[in-house]
Amino acid sequence: MKNRRPRGILLVPSGGAKVRTVRISRILVVAACIVVAAGFAGYFIPFNGLTVDVVKQNQEHNLEEQNKKLRDIIRPLYRLRAMLSSELESLDRKRLSLQGDFGKKEDSRRRARTRTRQTEPAPDEFVARVNASDELFRGAIATAVRRPGCFDSIPLIRPVEGNPVMGARFDVEKDPFTGTMKRHYGDDFIGARGAPVLATASGTVARVEDSKVWGKRIIINHAFGYSTVYAHLGTVDAFTGKKVKKGACIGTMG
Repeated sequence: MKNRRPRGILLVPSGGAKVRTVRISRILVVAACIVVAAGFAGYFIPFNGLTVDVVKQNQEHNLEEQNKKLRDIIRPLYRLRAMLSSELESLDRKRLSLQGDFGKKEDSRRRARTRTRQTEPAPDEFVARVNASDELFRGAIATAVRRPGCFDSIPLIRPVEGNPVMGARFDVEKDPFTGTMKRHYGDDFIGARGAPVLATASGTVARVEDSKVWGKRIIINHAFGYSTVYAHLGTVDAFTGKKVKKGACIGTMG
């Protein structure tokens, strides 16, 4: 067998100094390589795994926050929808009761409206309605900010106090004189003679007249293109050009 010579590193210093030989054990070299490899493995592998876990946790947290915000938006809308559906059903019952008193039957239209409300909208349709309502509300808020008190100029209240009985409504109705069906361009309020008649919104009196068909009649122009007509009055407390406030008395029932 040949004699194994230990390997070493030859150090040759500058300046003519004595040459040195550093002998390195093979076992020491192998141990150093193992330590370096273990260090790289321990540094990179756990770090990469931890990074993936942290990114995944952040994504899940962000998704949960977004879902929570959506739930906070949708839940009040569903409650509002349920409340409005209940109010509509209540109004339908009142309307049908009054129609029964006056002999008006509109079963086909009632069933059509009921079927429409009972049909649940698709998710995309519901989101579209929410977006449309949001745009409408934002526009109304912007208008209110630009024009304080603007809603007083929109007809939103009844022209009589209390809860009056309704006669003919704005729709196709049976003419009480001819018995034929024709369009009725207004709502009839039944009340006591002399009861006050109120302006449904702020505006300017455009015309006051007394005719054989309408009797004493007042026409008021409001903002945003609205106008209201009050006919068959007993007395008139207004004149052309007069500025009236919402809820002000402009005459009495005839």
